Amino acid sequence: MYGREMEMDMTTHGLRKLLTFFAMLIIVLWAQPSYADVGKRFVPLHVKHFSTISASPHNKSLRPLRVITFNLAHGSKNPLGLVPLFTRLRTIKNRLKVIARFLRKMRADVVGFQEADGPSWWSGQFNHVDFIARHGGFPYVGLGIHVHTRRKRYGTALLSRRPLYSAASYRFKPLTMFKKGFVIASIRWPGRSSLLVDIVSLHLDPQEELVQTSQLKELVAVLKKRKRPVIVMGDFNTGWNEGISPLRILTEKLKLRTHQQYNPHLYTHRFPSSRRIDWIYISPQLRFVKHTVIQKKLTDHYPVMADITYRIPNKTSTKPTPKLPSSKKLPSSKKLPSSKKLPSSKKLPSSKKLPSSKKLPPFARHSYWISLPVRPTSQPVRR
Repeated sequence: MYGREMEMDMTTHGLRKLLTFFAMLIIVLWAQPSYADVGKRFVPLHVKHFSTISASPHNKSLRPLRVITFNLAHGSKNPLGLVPLFTRLRTIKNRLKVIARFLRKMRADVVGFQEADGPSWWSGQFNHVDFIARHGGFPYVGLGIHVHTRRKRYGTALLSRRPLYSAASYRFKPLTMFKKGFVIASIRWPGRSSLLVDIVSLHLDPQEELVQTSQLKELVAVLKKRKRPVIVMGDFNTGWNEGISPLRILTEKLKLRTHQQYNPHLYTHRFPSSRRIDWIYISPQLRFVKHTVIQKKLTDHYPVMADITYRIPNKTSTKPTPKLPSSKKLPSSKKLPSSKKLPSSKKLPSSKKLPSSKKLPPFARHSYWISLPVRPTSQPVRR
């Protein structure tokens, strides 16, 4: 009995050492110097167009735009969000096919991804975003690489059924070991081809609120230069009720708003505790028609979907007439006359009385009888 306990202790100790080794290996490989740290942090984004996939028709009628934000977690499905290091290539592709079928079923117009992999050693050495776009029916794809080393590439992405314009990728200042950023592009609003709206897929630092605040200030500076209505969605890694939330920067600087920001049931991340860290914020010119957290276990994050419409200004409204200032009052000597009375000599006749020979019968004493002419009788009048 004692020997068996010793063997079990040795086995457990060996497994702990093995897990510790692999954890340290992942951290070392994760923290490799990134080529993205060298050069410009704001670069134009190349948008791929898959011509074999039909684009969404440009409807003449105004309709809501459906957007979805979703953290891909590098193609993994574990609740810890760890990379699929020991997962077979076939399994990773099957997971991404399930996500593509889900997006096709939801009929999303634009999808924002975070932790979206390009060719990386830990996730099968293929582009996850292009793979989902081909299987989900998205002809326009833009992937912004925020981490680029010899063996891994990943960042944020936008998938769209409509053409993307003025696309760019932005990488935040490297204040921590986690390299984050966002991609931004413009689309033409359904039914209003002259209206361009910016859409952002964002990923913030997972730990430090001061770093998140600095990153959101960088985002605000970029959006103010573009001067367009905007939809900001992504993994913010912070909630509204968690201390002095960095999210207040978006509401104070850009007047953005979200759906039920105090609702505790709209959580999007379930480990180690239920938290709402994935958000969709919109400009005052836009409004939510529908907002849903889809509690479907595709990764360690739940997808967030929203139908958004554009506020049409009321054309019939007119400008209010300017009021006179209270200081300009009429002088007391120039009072307006109360009413214009007619002189006593020019009084109106009360009524036209009929001659005595043509008096009305006694039963005809109402006013409407007065206006009726009296018909002469056919018989001669006797005198």
